This record gives sequence, structure tokens and C-alpha cells, in this order.
Amino acid sequence: MQSTVFITGGTGLVGADIIRRLLRDAKVDSVIALVRGEEREARPRLLEAVRQLETCTLGARELEKLTVVSGDVTESYFGRSRQEWQRIARSVTHIIHSAADVRFNLSLAEARRVNLGGTRMMLDFAEESAEAGRLEHFAYVSTAYVCGERTGRISEETRERPPAFTNSYEQSKWECEREVRAAMTRFPATIFRPSIIVGDSRTGRTNAFKALYAPLRMILRGMLQALPDAKAPLDVVPVDYVSRVICHVLLAGRGEGRTLHLTAGAKRSCSVAEIAFRALHAAGVAVSPATAQSANAASVSNAAAQRTAQVLEAFSSYMSEERDFDDSNTRSAVAGAGIGVPALRDYLDTIVEFCLETNWGKRRLEAA
Repeated sequence: MQSTVFITGGTGLVGADIIRRLLRDAKVDSVIALVRGEEREARPRLLEAVRQLETCTLGARELEKLTVVSGDVTESYFGRSRQEWQRIARSVTHIIHSAADVRFNLSLAEARRVNLGGTRMMLDFAEESAEAGRLEHFAYVSTAYVCGERTGRISEETRERPPAFTNSYEQSKWECEREVRAAMTRFPATIFRPSIIVGDSRTGRTNAFKALYAPLRMILRGMLQALPDAKAPLDVVPVDYVSRVICHVLLAGRGEGRTLHLTAGAKRSCSVAEIAFRALHAAGVAVSPATAQSANAASVSNAAAQRTAQVLEAFSSYMSEERDFDDSNTRSAVAGAGIGVPALRDYLDTIVEFCLETNWGKRRLEAA
């Protein structure tokens, strides 16, 4: 049976990195990507998202494997006809649902509309594929921060609702997991929980300067007067690790019915102070670990100070709470595959160099 992978969220960092790997994988015959927007714009936008991660361009043979379908995962039948929706569902063997609205400041109703509503649509799509005898594996990309305000050792097997959530994103993703877990009795599925994701550990490339990049940019531009709780470890993973694990587990049929943390763990994490010191050093700023805790503060305008405060408020819990994510299920699922998670301190300079070289994404680098 031919292997056909259907993926959502292909224009995002994780989705684009997964797509470029799938197109180069000899075990994958075709990739179908659902992309929002008009037909004539969807494919170029997806290919641009992939190109930004490439150090060499995809060949014609690889691109022939890619089909881009214009549609919206929150709409019935993706906004297409029921007949076409069924035809596509009955042709796919693997599904990766990575599309989500990752903004922290949405109302819970809006976060649910996109994240929970989209996940339910994808589960219906998976049911159609399973009933046709085609579906081999469903992958759901969640977040390690469904743990909410839990601290300390966080188990992959913890399913109970946390005491509280930090934001609507966390809560909506926890509710999505509950739906996916209920569907595991009907078809093979795996939940992946990455922590904070940055660019490629070898090249620094990214197509999105979000999450850690916002406070990192403020540190390098001297916009922080002081760092929040400088001793707290921050769990960060590179996108190449995340996409390699997802592709391997999905295609190898590993981890079915399990939840996998795609996390660095305490030993490979850095404190916020260490991140600041290493980032400033990589940028060529002479600074000691002690002065790095003040984030090389510079004079900024009131408007800039307000924006800084808003960003820090959104990320305060991730930068101040001590968590150690267990990844026993993940290590078991990738055993023998040669996939390991690097420590942030070993590639942070590469991340910073790419940010500066591209002026935080304003100047794009061409693939070789």
C-alpha cells in the first residue's frame, strides 16, 4: 500500500520542517498539505515556509510528491465539498495535525474554536480514513505546557486536569488531548508534546521568530532592566529534533496510544540567566554572568517598555516556574534510531547568529 501523509499546519515551523523531511523520505510516496488561503496562493506560501528552513533546495522529483489543498481545518469538510473531503480521507495512510493558534491572549472561546474545533474536524477526517481501511497512524502535536501551573517532575502519563492553566492556549490544547485520547480506541494515534521550539540546531534556520525569540531579541537589544527569576530552567528544543521524532514515530508505527514529551529535560535546559549570558556572548557583547542577570539593560522609550512588559507577562510562567519534563516514552519510541535531543547551550550561538544574520527574519537567506 502506498504511503500518503496528510498534514495541517505546514506553513508553521514544525509543519514545514516535517514536510521537507517527508518529501525526502523514500518510504513516503506522497504528501498532502492543507493550507489556508486561495488555491493560487496556498502552494507558493507553503513552499516559501519550507524554503526558509532549507540549506539546499528540494528537487523536482521531491516536489512532485507534494499536493497542496486549499482549505480551513475549522470548517466542515475543510470548506470543500463532502465528496472531495471523503476522497482525500480515503487516500491517506498517515495524518499529522499540527495546525493551531498559539497565541496566549485569545479568549477561551476563540482558542477553543480554532484548536478544539480544528482537532475535532481532523478526528472526523481520521475516522473516514480508518473506516476505509487506510489509516495507519494519527499524530497530534500538542504542547508540554498542558501541565498548566504544575511544577516539578512532569510525567508523560499525567492526564488529570491541572489545578490551573496559565492561558487559554494551554487549556484548549489540554481539551484537544482529551478528544484525541478518546479516539485512540478507534484508530492508532500518538500525542506529541514539544516544549519551547526554536530553529534548527545545526543551521539556526527558522521561519518564525516567536516564543523564545521575543525575550531573546529584547535581551540582545538591551530592552530588559532585569530578568525574571534568573535561576529557573527553560526547557527548549530545536525544530529538527521535534520533526525527526514525529516522522520516525509516525512512519515506524511506534508510540501508538502513548503521549510523548519532546522536551530537553532539566540536564539539557538552561537558566534564563545562562541564556542571556550565552546569547550576549554569541552576539559579541562583552558581559560577565553576573551582569547578564541585568540583561545588559539600556535606556528605552516608554512605548518599548510597555511592549516589553506585555511580552514578559505572557512568558513569565515559562521563565520562572521550575519544571522537569520526563521523556521516557519518547526515548523508548526512538530507541536505536540515533535521535537525541541536544542541550540548548550547545547550539544557542547558532540560533543567535541566524537571528542577527537575517535581522530577525527581515532579511531572508537563500538556500544554496
